[in-house]
Amino acid sequence: MIQLLLILGIACIAYEGAWGEGLWPVGFAEGVLLVCSPLAFLFGVAWASGEFGGAGIDHGNFAACRRAERLLLGLRLLGTAWYCFCVLSMGWHSAVRGAVGDMIVLDEAITLAPLLCYLVGIYWASHPIEHRIRVSVLWRDLHRGLPVYAPLTRAKALWQSVRHHMLLVLVPVTIILGWSEVFARYVRDAPVFDTIHAPLREATVHAVHYVGIIAAVFLSPIIIAALWDTVRLRSGTLVERFRAMCVSNRVRVAGPYVWRTGGSMINGAILGFFWPARFLLLTDGLLDRLADDEVESVLAHEIAHVKHRHLPWLAASLIATVLAAGWAGALFAMIFSLDPESSLFEFLLTTSTLAAALITFGFVSRRFEWQADAFAAAHLSTSAGNDVITPGAASTLAGALGAVADLNGIPVESLSWRHGSIAQRQARLRALVGRPVKNLAIDRHCGWIKRTTLLTLIVAGGPLVFAAIEQTRGQ
Repeated sequence: MIQLLLILGIACIAYEGAWGEGLWPVGFAEGVLLVCSPLAFLFGVAWASGEFGGAGIDHGNFAACRRAERLLLGLRLLGTAWYCFCVLSMGWHSAVRGAVGDMIVLDEAITLAPLLCYLVGIYWASHPIEHRIRVSVLWRDLHRGLPVYAPLTRAKALWQSVRHHMLLVLVPVTIILGWSEVFARYVRDAPVFDTIHAPLREATVHAVHYVGIIAAVFLSPIIIAALWDTVRLRSGTLVERFRAMCVSNRVRVAGPYVWRTGGSMINGAILGFFWPARFLLLTDGLLDRLADDEVESVLAHEIAHVKHRHLPWLAASLIATVLAAGWAGALFAMIFSLDPESSLFEFLLTTSTLAAALITFGFVSRRFEWQADAFAAAHLSTSAGNDVITPGAASTLAGALGAVADLNGIPVESLSWRHGSIAQRQARLRALVGRPVKNLAIDRHCGWIKRTTLLTLIVAGGPLVFAAIEQTRGQ
């Protein structure tokens, strides 16, 4: 959720910068007051909610704790919505740029600062609830004889949340934004490009720009892996299983890496788009607390994301959605004789595009997760010599998912926009039992998603590419 909210805030800055000072532009001092005052009030509500929720746990009032958690989620959404409204309607970014100048990355950082501080504040406010849950899990694990870790202090828990959740977005965005601004100011008009024949000059300039962006995407996972405190496993049964799985599925992933979180996270992840800056991370808590067959099912799930190229296709589906929304907006303006250059129309188009992208992200991401779950169940089944999904394979991954939810203190019915609920994923796994491992329904569904994405990119993006080529030839 935090990553989506940050991306939404950054996207609003990009859109606001593209079409002026907003509908009701304000100055910097007035903007600080209008943006920050409501966020400060909402933070106060969040702080009180976290304290009351923690006290509710102390008194056995778990309903109050649940209400506090729901309120904290709502406050995240409400605060982000207010921030986006200020950026798009009041020209907050333009106000900041007018005060500090158009400095590389700095003006965007100051513009984003209220949202960053607010989201960090929500983490701070939720600590009383999170801390009590961790302590209760620690007490339970002591009785079960499981490995235990010292509870994190509030400051350490806050830094870990920022490091693991927010930097995942902030690191690549900062690098890409910095390169784009440096390119626009110092590279685009460099004398070296004057030596290139005119028809090829613009194409070369664009190529250099995109090469820099690809390099930023390549470097970001390396930086994030270092910030996340990871260490590579060099030998052992887990490493052998992982390498065999990569070879059999013809994928290249570096690792596995132990993601050291002090036992505060039970998770696995693939970090990065491209080899060799693509890593498999498994948290220390996951390796300590899951059985070997459950860890193997997590490995298979993560490898499925690489084998089926879920990350690139997810990005492509978002691009296709944005392009399609742009054409739909143009068609809407033509049918109803609206001015497509008016601020109101662009505001409505921006908000509807962001909403469509958010819906697409959740829809596609959940189905890719289901496909990865099915792949893991198929892997465990075929490893045992079966050509159908076995009850044991389905229950192993379902058990791993349940253990992750249990150890993280998350109800299996709790909904996630990106992954759906654990209960839903477990039910889908059980429904696979007895099905042939090849040509599963979810594989066909994901195939249709990819084909639809590709067709949309061709239809909606083709004219733009053709126009760009013609413009380059004309120059």
